[in-house]
Amino acid sequence: MYAYLYPVYLTFVMAGVYIFLNFAANQFFRHRPSKVKELSFHSIVYIAAVSMLAYIVSTQITDKELGNRVLHAFGGGFTAFFICYRVMADARLPLNLFQFFALSFLVVTGLGVANEIMEYFFQIHLDLVFAPHPYDTWLDLISNTVGATIGGLVFLPLFSKYHDRKN
Repeated sequence: MYAYLYPVYLTFVMAGVYIFLNFAANQFFRHRPSKVKELSFHSIVYIAAVSMLAYIVSTQITDKELGNRVLHAFGGGFTAFFICYRVMADARLPLNLFQFFALSFLVVTGLGVANEIMEYFFQIHLDLVFAPHPYDTWLDLISNTVGATIGGLVFLPLFSKYHDRKN
């Protein structure tokens, strides 16, 4: 039963990450906290939709190992990069392309590591199997990196268009 709730839990976590990053980015770059009205309800819905779509697609793949790779690439790395894009666009932060890419990649990597720690905790304490073999964690982190790279390829041009309109 817990295995079915985990993707729903992660979708809520991704929405929470958007809210946290929006507040943190404004505090960090503008030295003022974000206002709730600066949060975009549409962005939260889009993030939840991308997250759940990645889960649904990954469960339709008959090869469970490949499905797990797709889940980590698109439900993890790509979705986290999308969250960063939505935060930067919604908060209208003054970042150049390199800063956006570097910051987003670091956030994606941090979230991937946090997810692997959570999976380890749940596997130990809830008797769920997230890592069927010793290399699974490393493959998950590689999949997150692939997803982040795909996210960078997709969202850097969009960020560039947004950045050019802003200036």
